[in-house]
Amino acid sequence: MISGSRPSRLIPFLRWGLLALLLAWAVSQAGHLWGELHARSLRLEFLPLLALAVLGPLLARGLVTRAIARHCGHRLDLTSSCAANIMGGLWNLAMPLGAMGYKAVFLRNRLGIDWREYTGHYGLSFLASLFASALLFLLLQLQSGVNRHPGAVLALGGALMILVLLLRPTATFWGRFTALEKFAPPFRAPRYLLRFLELTALHGCGLAASVLLYDFGFLALGLEPSWTVLAGISCAESVLFMVALVPGNLVLLEGTAGWVGSLQGLSLWSGALVAGLVRLANLLGLILCALPAAYLLRRRGASAPAARTSDQSEDSLSK
Repeated sequence: MISGSRPSRLIPFLRWGLLALLLAWAVSQAGHLWGELHARSLRLEFLPLLALAVLGPLLARGLVTRAIARHCGHRLDLTSSCAANIMGGLWNLAMPLGAMGYKAVFLRNRLGIDWREYTGHYGLSFLASLFASALLFLLLQLQSGVNRHPGAVLALGGALMILVLLLRPTATFWGRFTALEKFAPPFRAPRYLLRFLELTALHGCGLAASVLLYDFGFLALGLEPSWTVLAGISCAESVLFMVALVPGNLVLLEGTAGWVGSLQGLSLWSGALVAGLVRLANLLGLILCALPAAYLLRRRGASAPAARTSDQSEDSLSK
């Protein structure tokens, strides 16, 4: 018990230490960002479009959460699902994996879904997110030819590796790992591959919404990046959001966006500045939607748990 608790105590310390290092690096580079900000002229006509585009990823995450609830055998209305994702987004700013933790508590209190069951489905959703990101990046890279862009080969390899992992979730395979046994049922379900494809499509919609969001962010600063840059930043944000190494992925997302942009000819500070602008738009959107979302969840919180769906009944019969 004692030895097992040490890693759990060490991980938060490492995360906050990483955040402190990232913030220190950001402060040391503030002059470059300030200079980049002065070099750009803000185009006000794109700010309303940027504000509206913030709703796209939130809607996509709401669809994913609703799908996960249905895969767990419950019905969740889209409005409540989106409201839970808004509140989870605020928690994500305060602590690593805050969104996941909030939604796990919300689904347990609202629908009676055990956190282990939700975590297993969240793992399937994470694989679907990686797969959608790999496919999107691959399609954009193939436009210029694989030989000119070796990244396409890496994206294809990652997509195929995820497929291999999904094609081997048998009881015998998962039974070798006692720690993972409690999270394995979603991968054993008869319809797990269809569910994976559904989640992939929903994450693909989220990536498309994120691409549009970052496109407006770049245009608001007078920049016109390639679709590869927009896709790369959106894919990175999708993965970082689900992993959340530090609260809100602060500085980490901006640095990743700058690095992706620099690979395609943009300056490091341009991508970081755009990511900061998008973060500000997301933050304002979450703050404005927080009170209506909290009121809605409180109003509907007294409702009885939803009935079990036919998917869950078939899963139970298969066992």
